[in-house]
Amino acid sequence: MLVLKIFGIFLIVCLIFNGISELNKSCKEKFNRSFISAEAIGFQLVVGTLIFVGKSWYKSALTNNGDILNGQLLIGLGIISGIGYIIHLCELPRPKEDGASWEVS
Repeated sequence: MLVLKIFGIFLIVCLIFNGISELNKSCKEKFNRSFISAEAIGFQLVVGTLIFVGKSWYKSALTNNGDILNGQLLIGLGIISGIGYIIHLCELPRPKEDGASWEVS
């Protein structure tokens, strides 16, 4: 039974990976930009870590009557970095004025 569970989990992970790869390929063909890359995943990991550590630091400071500013700064830095990366992703290719081809701004 354990082997079937491990095989099932492996199959689900493979299906998710295949779906992400197909989505990424479709975005690359349509917009000339891949949205899911090692850079994007790494950046999301950093942003998530900043927000998570900031939240724990903030909660710890609240319970110990400490300085809550450090946690708030980490949360703010994570949010601002995430918004900046979303803005970076939204700079999609635009059609040239003659409409013949696409250019990246």
